[in-house]
Amino acid sequence: MLGPPRHPPFDPSQLRRTADLRHVGTEPSRGGWQQIRTGVWLPESNFATLSPVDRHAAFVHATALSHRNGESLQLACESAAAVLGVPRISRWPTTVRHLVTRRGVSGSSVLRPLLGGEAECVLVQGILVTPPARTVIDLARYGSLDDAVTAADYCLRQSLCTRADLAEELARVPARASGRALAQTVVGLADGLSMSPGESLSRVQMFRLRIPKPRLQVSFTDDEGLI
Repeated sequence: MLGPPRHPPFDPSQLRRTADLRHVGTEPSRGGWQQIRTGVWLPESNFATLSPVDRHAAFVHATALSHRNGESLQLACESAAAVLGVPRISRWPTTVRHLVTRRGVSGSSVLRPLLGGEAECVLVQGILVTPPARTVIDLARYGSLDDAVTAADYCLRQSLCTRADLAEELARVPARASGRALAQTVVGLADGLSMSPGESLSRVQMFRLRIPKPRLQVSFTDDEGLI
């Protein structure tokens, strides 16, 4: 196995609504609970153990839980990545993005629409998210090269998608569409042998500096065996 085993996505069953807690005699504002979104809480002991990606996943799940149409939202970009457990180089945003296929859909200070083509979303922990390959392409088109390559490497390494899946999603993007050139670069750089976000970032820096693409996980030996 390359790298550490994939940890399970954040479990939203840990989240509790204010009304549900008060119904059983618990007042979360008095301590012991971390507010994730207005009206949605997580035990402080659980929150303290969460990685950055899982904290954002908790925020995404809490947003869906508090939204009247949360079950039908199709989460995209960073929001889909967090729910899938995909790591990131940049700081996680303070908003949640969901896919819309027509103009005129309004958003809010937290929930932001992302206009794009239809996607065959997958159900993860009770909410719909764009599939891994589509998520990577969207991250490339609307985000940074660092984050998109990191996501692509992770998805390939953990077998969430294949290079063919990435190429297929890229082919769906119109030739002159915004961000397509960067998405094409990401597909070319993606390598499932990259074992960590740091290694992905270093490879992106090599690309920017026009250093030849490195060979990953190569064993070197001498007369005494493995070095």
